[in-house]
Amino acid sequence: MLTGLRLENIALIERLELLFSAGFTVLTGETGAGKSILLDALDALLGGAQGSQGARLLRRGAERGRIEASFSLSPPVRDWLERQELDAEEGELLLSRDWRLQEGRLTSRHRLNGVVVGRGQVLELRPLLLDLTVQGQTQQLGRPGQQRRWLDRFAGEGLAPALEATRSAWQRWKGEADALEQARTDRERFALERDRQEQLLAELEAAALEDPAERQRLQGEQDRLAHAVRLQEGVMALIGRLVEGAEAAPSVLDHLAACDQELQTMAALDASVVALHGACADALAGLQDLARDLDRYGSLLESDPESLAQLQERMALLKALERRHGQTLPDLIARRDSLRQQLAQADAAAALAGLEVAEAAARQERDRANAALSRA
Repeated sequence: MLTGLRLENIALIERLELLFSAGFTVLTGETGAGKSILLDALDALLGGAQGSQGARLLRRGAERGRIEASFSLSPPVRDWLERQELDAEEGELLLSRDWRLQEGRLTSRHRLNGVVVGRGQVLELRPLLLDLTVQGQTQQLGRPGQQRRWLDRFAGEGLAPALEATRSAWQRWKGEADALEQARTDRERFALERDRQEQLLAELEAAALEDPAERQRLQGEQDRLAHAVRLQEGVMALIGRLVEGAEAAPSVLDHLAACDQELQTMAALDASVVALHGACADALAGLQDLARDLDRYGSLLESDPESLAQLQERMALLKALERRHGQTLPDLIARRDSLRQQLAQADAAAALAGLEVAEAAARQERDRANAALSRA
């Protein structure tokens, strides 16, 4: 029980000393008279008002402030003092807090029966000395969560195992119940949209979307077909220079073949030329391969207006799908695959049945844990 309170240089109060007797004490006064200052002082004394709050609590112009309160000793307080190896003075507990402002820096210190103690010790002692209740806290009486916490606390430490079992069982059930509810909601929503989804899937299936990079590949083919004439001219010019020659002049292959023949003759006279002959032979083989590859490439460039039209029609279809649905080709392929799975009703029903079984099992476990807790 609080038996006395003394304040020095706290807020508007320069000095005040109050004594309390057993029974019920009421402090009254007009707004601004200082009633709240006394409550703030008690809160600060018991570990509150840190940092800037403590600076505001110190009276303006003062360099020192002090709050001191005396409490009668109850058995829990005596036990706490013994555990902390602190002595009780003449059957009471004297707690104080001093503030000091020095060079713009505010410091504070707690003392218990004259011994300096830390804020952690004061906060540990606080619920044994005082309980501050503010306006609006009565609303907690109607909150189920707060009622449950009070009831659990009232049951005592021996109920901890049953409480933990109930808490775990409830959390497992809540997770299963949420998953089941979400699945049911998704199923109902999907049923409402089923026709639209089936039409969309049919459209995507008809488009035969397989390659996410198809548009880029078709663009390359279109460019090749659209420039087939120019590319064929280039192929013919290259083959002419490499194989056939130009303006009655020998071709590159003819020149290289002559070089190869000359090096072969030289190699027969000087063995050191053999390596040079081999390099020339490799170059000749490489140019022959190049000529064959150019010939094959030229055969693919045959102008085919029908193929170009089909290719452009395919590209137009892909562009229209992307524009209509606001998605890229890879996204459309992923959406089609997702729709295939969603429209497999047998699988969806099996998944929902599995969730229902899991929720029922978790609910039974929850109910057993609740019943055990109620019995305890």
